[in-house]
Order: sequence, then C-alpha cells, then structure tokens
Amino acid sequence: MLEEMKQEYPELESLSDFVISDITKVIYDKVVITESAESVVDIAGIKAKDYRINGMTISSGGNIVMTVCRPDEIGIYNISNSSYQKKNISDMVKTWPEDRTCFCYHEFAKNEIIVGTHSREVYVFDYQLNYSHTIVLPDEIKASYDITVHDGYLLICDNWGRTSYAVTMVTSGSKVLYKFTKPNISGADLRPVSVCIGMGGFIYILWHGNSRQNPMLTQYSRDGRQLLTTMPVDDGARCITTSVVDGEEKLVIATSTTGKMHIHGLVPA
Repeated sequence: MLEEMKQEYPELESLSDFVISDITKVIYDKVVITESAESVVDIAGIKAKDYRINGMTISSGGNIVMTVCRPDEIGIYNISNSSYQKKNISDMVKTWPEDRTCFCYHEFAKNEIIVGTHSREVYVFDYQLNYSHTIVLPDEIKASYDITVHDGYLLICDNWGRTSYAVTMVTSGSKVLYKFTKPNISGADLRPVSVCIGMGGFIYILWHGNSRQNPMLTQYSRDGRQLLTTMPVDDGARCITTSVVDGEEKLVIATSTTGKMHIHGLVPA
C-alpha cells in the first residue's frame, strides 16, 4: 500500500513521529505555559516543497498527524503498517457543493471522525470513513476553521466570524452554549485559528490578527468561561496540539510554511 501511495503521491514523505508514553491522568488546579519554547523541531519537506500545514492533532496511536488538505478528501494513515485509506466526501454526501473545502478534522473518542468546513455544516464519519451524519452549526457561526470536542460539546474556531464558541453536538437544532473571551490586544481584531484540549482539561486557542499578524495563545479554564493566560507566539504559528514527551505534557505550535514545531512545556502549578 505504501508503494501504491508513493506512485500516486510521489511528493509524499515521512515527516516526524512523537510516541506518547503511557501515563496516569492527573488533574491539576493550574498549568503554566513556558514562555520560551523548550525546543524547535524542523519538519523535513514542508518549507522545501512549499507545503502549508493547515491542521494538526494527536492520533489514537500517539503520533502527531499534520494535514495539508485537498478540498474534499479525508483519509486514515495507519502508522503500524503504512497503509492509507481515503475517500472523497463528495462521493458520499450528495449535497456537497463543488466549492466546499475541508478545513479541519478531529478524532473523537466514540470512534468518529468529525470534519469541519468553510460552512456551517460539520460532517461525521466512522473509522471506515463511512458517512454517518451532518451537524448544522447555529446561525451565529459562519464556518468551522478548527474544531474539537470537549465534555460532549463542539468547540469551534469561527475565523470568519472572529469568535470561538462552544456548541451542543446534535444533528439539528445545535445551540451556542457560550463564547470564548477574546484576548484584549490594543489595535488587533483577533481571529481564532486553532483549538485543542490539554490533559488536565484546560482549553488552548490560537488567535491571529489581520494578515496573520500578532498571533496570540490563550489558555482557558476547563469549562471555557474564564480566560487564564494570554501570551504572544511565533509569527508563523498556524495550529496547536498537546502531546506527552517522556511523561511530561507539552504544547506543540506548528508554523504554516516554515515547517517548524515550537514545543512549550505545560507545567503543573
């Protein structure tokens, strides 16, 4: 299968794996983000081939998966045997418009893959990439630039609407539970671009100003209603996720075009 993939995608190459150790989940009252990156990792091929990272998450196997999505393709790459299974959403969803594009996906604990788009429709698939159902986001939301699941709710980065929301996860009649507080940066109209959940349940959102300037990282309480921390990050920052390296939780910030991952510590306090 790997050889077939290489024939179809000659530019495909292995980038980088982060193997997560088995750990015991511990709930802390506070987690501090280290202001300076503990390390910066270059990802082979991103800058040289002019790729753009547009999504990042942790797979169930414990590896960091980065995506450079095609308009309607979804796929699962099996790390253990190097196989790749893919499908086009437009072949399964008859109402898929020609100009619709996948922007993000999230691997949900219920063995579901949730795909966000530049619309109010969010598509749900099983692990065989079979279409399950569609979630229509509330009218307040324009699109899902990034998406994750937390305590049974969808957390949405609505880049076009310049707001992040928590919404109910139902097929119809989805409702906004609350909006996330935007960081107050003088002269900057920030837009949310990426969201992730830490081990202890704290929520992290990456924001950009106009023309992707003034990127800011925010940390929120477990219920999402309290802004705890705001800090500036690298200008090229595009997406975030958390990982565990040698038993310690890390926040990983990937840049879009330079192919770097800035790794910050998440220190219990």
